[in-house]
Amino acid sequence: MRPTLWDGYVGVMALVLLVGQVPVQCCPAKCNCDNGRMLWCIKKTLSAIPSDIPPDTANLYLFHNAITSVQEGDFAQLPELQLLDLSHNKIAALPNFVFQPLGGLSNLDLSFNQVTEINNETFAGLQQLERLYLQKNQIQTIQPGAFEMLVKLVELKLQDNQLHSLPPLQLPTLLLLDLSRNSILATELRLIRAPEIESLRLAGLGLSELGEDLFSNMNTLQELDLSGNQLSSVTALRHLDQLTALNISGNNQISQLKTEDFKHFQNLQKLDISSLRLMTVPQEFFGLFPNLKFLAAAKNPYNCVCQLHWFIHWVRASHVLQSREETRCHFPPGNAGKPLHTLRYEDFGCPTTTTMPATTTTSLSSLSTTLQQHLPSHLVTHPAGMAFSLDGPTAKEVTPAPRQSSPKVQLCPSTECLNGGVCHLDRYRHHVCVCQPGFSGQRCETGDNKVDQQIHQKSAVNVTQITSTSFTLDLQPFKVSAMYLKGIRLTYKNKSGPDPRPVSLNIPTSLATYSVRGLQPNSTYQICVGVLGRTDSVNDPCATIQTRQMLRLAPLVQTKSNLLMVLGPTIAAVFLGIILVAAIFHYRRKQGLKQPGLGEDPPPYDMEGMKPCLQNEEIARCHSKESEGLALQSHMPLMPDSLSNNNTAPLKPCEL
Repeated sequence: MRPTLWDGYVGVMALVLLVGQVPVQCCPAKCNCDNGRMLWCIKKTLSAIPSDIPPDTANLYLFHNAITSVQEGDFAQLPELQLLDLSHNKIAALPNFVFQPLGGLSNLDLSFNQVTEINNETFAGLQQLERLYLQKNQIQTIQPGAFEMLVKLVELKLQDNQLHSLPPLQLPTLLLLDLSRNSILATELRLIRAPEIESLRLAGLGLSELGEDLFSNMNTLQELDLSGNQLSSVTALRHLDQLTALNISGNNQISQLKTEDFKHFQNLQKLDISSLRLMTVPQEFFGLFPNLKFLAAAKNPYNCVCQLHWFIHWVRASHVLQSREETRCHFPPGNAGKPLHTLRYEDFGCPTTTTMPATTTTSLSSLSTTLQQHLPSHLVTHPAGMAFSLDGPTAKEVTPAPRQSSPKVQLCPSTECLNGGVCHLDRYRHHVCVCQPGFSGQRCETGDNKVDQQIHQKSAVNVTQITSTSFTLDLQPFKVSAMYLKGIRLTYKNKSGPDPRPVSLNIPTSLATYSVRGLQPNSTYQICVGVLGRTDSVNDPCATIQTRQMLRLAPLVQTKSNLLMVLGPTIAAVFLGIILVAAIFHYRRKQGLKQPGLGEDPPPYDMEGMKPCLQNEEIARCHSKESEGLALQSHMPLMPDSLSNNNTAPLKPCEL
């Protein structure tokens, strides 16, 4: 039976329908794709999720755009998606069930957006999710069941939001949790139930104390960040014997390190104790950490006297101290501002003592017998340093104690003690401060707040010198108060200039004066002196100064004698230049007579800039190198390493 025209038409229609069912692989406009199932739309000013994304895409990068919202159907055709990066956009809300079609998603980055709330259904369907990044948003509320479905979550980042409370975090597989720089209370932290957690970051929460039970269920914790809080001790950390990294920097209420609080951290490798109120460190402290490889201890008001001289030897022997140039002395004045590692033993004011060698013990039996025979008993004298018992057959020998020669007199400097304290030398020749009533501490730095406030209010801003571009401030009135122990905050602003913004400087109290330069002439400046680290500046003493006018020099009047003095050297220089040019021309002309004639050929490969490349081994060197392509500058934290080695051909863009 011969095929009819109708049969041909039916066959063509079936072929068209079949082709229509096959998905066409193409790349959305403004995006880059490859056959490795990756798609990038980076810094393309996109305002919405692009359409026509290949359905087999595994990694989708959409960061650094202007996407304002995501819709429920944006990801409906992407069942194989494993990584979704929507960071650095303008997304303000996440609809319920918006990610539900992405059952295989393992990495979701929503950081640096404007999200304000997380609902119970926001992450519904993401049972395979392992990493969730929500930092740098504006999240204020997280509903109690928001993370219940995330049973495989290993990393959760919520830092730099506006959270005041936490939902119950029952996350059995969680390894990393970052809650830094929120407003979460310490009582809310007890809701964390993560038995496998290894890294916990609680920086900048304003914590003043840590409950004993806060870390009771975190036996695997290895990294703990408590920086930027208001803690006064770390007693609650005693049982965390698995810690390898501890950061307590910026807790300016900690003034001493107790060895009993740290003696269990034998596995510690990284320790940050910078920006505390440490004036000294116990000599046995760093011996508690045999595996220490990193130490940050800068920006502490160290009192570099004899008790701290051991620290320098330890620093030079261990090679673990970071930021050495910022680890400086604040006291005494002779060492103020000097980096600790540059000091010598003599700089710490330690007394120099000389120990006399012990007298060798000898047998005194014959001497004792002779004395008994020739002298009455009441006239027997004991040599210095020896004692005898003449009652027995032999004398008892006693080894004399070593004697010390008188050390050199070490006078206390007048500025060693604060608040009127008097410096004395104890029996070990160490400096000891006897404080006035109402003050205490190693240097009498701690006093009654009422007394400090009275001194603070009486401290006057004394400007000793004013020029057209600078002024000099006397700092002596501020040294008598413990409030300024850590330093002085000097603030000045130009009240008559176009820019009234204040300028703040941090100044150590060890300086007697301080000069500020670079001011505008004939301008009015307000100068205020406050306590370093204190935010309240209402009661700070202030003063107003007027810089002097800029002196203008009178114009120089050119007389005949002045004119000759100016033109004389100029004319002489011109003549010397002419003579030099003529000499050079004459020399080149003589050399030109020695060159070959026009008919002679120059030797091969003797042209300027040319080198012979005829040797086989040097041929490769004569070829120019191919220019290297520009690498992608955007930061992609979730980009796999295999991406750079992908040589597959890119997909063609979708036709509009």
